[in-house]
Amino acid sequence: MKKILNALFLTLLAVFTFSSCSDVPAPYDILGEGDVPGLTGGGTKEDPYNIETAQKKQDGSIAWVQGYIVGCVDGEGKAIATESKFEAPFTIASNILIADTPNETNYKNCIPVQLVGGSDVRTALNLKDNAGNLGKVVMIYGSLEKYFGVAGLKSATAAVLDGTEIGEGGSEQPSGSLIELLDATNPVNQVVNTFDEAEKDKDYLKEGYVNFAEVGGRTWRGKPHEGNGLIQATAYGSKQPSVISWFVTPAVNVAQMEVKKVTFDCISAYYKEGTKLEVYFLEKNGNELNQTLLNVGTLPQDADGYSEPVTLTGDLTAIGDKVGFIGFKYIGSEAASGTYQIDNLYVGVEATENPEPSPGPEPEENSVFVETFGETVKTNTNVADFTGWDNKNLKFEVANSKCN
Repeated sequence: MKKILNALFLTLLAVFTFSSCSDVPAPYDILGEGDVPGLTGGGTKEDPYNIETAQKKQDGSIAWVQGYIVGCVDGEGKAIATESKFEAPFTIASNILIADTPNETNYKNCIPVQLVGGSDVRTALNLKDNAGNLGKVVMIYGSLEKYFGVAGLKSATAAVLDGTEIGEGGSEQPSGSLIELLDATNPVNQVVNTFDEAEKDKDYLKEGYVNFAEVGGRTWRGKPHEGNGLIQATAYGSKQPSVISWFVTPAVNVAQMEVKKVTFDCISAYYKEGTKLEVYFLEKNGNELNQTLLNVGTLPQDADGYSEPVTLTGDLTAIGDKVGFIGFKYIGSEAASGTYQIDNLYVGVEATENPEPSPGPEPEENSVFVETFGETVKTNTNVADFTGWDNKNLKFEVANSKCN
């Protein structure tokens, strides 16, 4: 009898142990090809947030989020709880829903994504015009903040779908830390940039320069100015608690500079207290970045509109014979949302030296000239051979007239 009870006890113990173990979740899931990574992610293009993390990190930061396109909020009232739609046909182009799994039909497990009107992102992603996108993996760059009253992604400016880059402001930005992006090889002894090729509202990207969004996802962008161009940084409309944007020149060798200074024109727009523009000499020191703040004078602070351009100069003499970079650091926020613009940048050379050919002098009015045609020794000499003269066949027509 005792043996029977012991055997029964061991059997029950084994059953209990097996049942308990079967309820313990696996420490990780083995994902198939095309599945969204189960990692939390870092919010970068190389390591985007998943949906669960994006739902938790609703701090207004700008980040990449990856998920499956599963539907949209599709109705006149646009109430996500009652008007989320997960199958075609779709009638709304202003938003999509993304989730961690392709067959999700619970809006609580989704992130609503705002597709800004007129943007390339809306054109490519919306389900009204692209029903075939349903179920596809997409990576989107935008602001992590509430949308439809729930955790969302707003103001999407870039995306990756089917391996194709869409939009701007995210896909073209360099990844990594600022120090990793600075190349100190092949330094030059002067930098001249008038930014005439800067395109309106587009990230200023030029070989040798670094345009880096350290905090808040904002970069330096092009603006037209008096028929040419300049670049600007701003926190206007960002809704960010902090915005830090760097614009850095190619490496320069101070020892080889004929003029050891940096000069640029600066404009402020709608200045708000707390908005800053700082200029640094940056020197790579192993894995660290030494930053020497340059005194460039008093920056403009126009709160009512755009200030007149102010020429500012920073002395590089005290830097010594070093190789480094000139870095412009914009600091702002939702409250300190002013704008700073820079133009006509000269490093290691006098600002008065124009990199473009100067136009010739205007001809004087009522100029006096004398030509004796003393060299006309043949009857067929062409008058055009004389300097400053034009010789053309002209046809004069006189209509309805008589000669008296």
